[in-house]
Amino acid sequence: MHVCLGAALARLEAGICMGLLVRRMPDLHLLADEFEWIEGIALRGVVHLPVAAR
Repeated sequence: MHVCLGAALARLEAGICMGLLVRRMPDLHLLADEFEWIEGIALRGVVHLPVAAR
């Protein structure tokens, strides 16, 4: 089985980035209730993540 050596670092970086974003923009909110997901073995996530500040 393949294991990505950078996956743990990518998760750590994403967590730090999201934490900073939420602290700097506390009024940020999602504009959609449902999301289109990327379907794949190697990659998963949303296609678009619409957000806005109130």
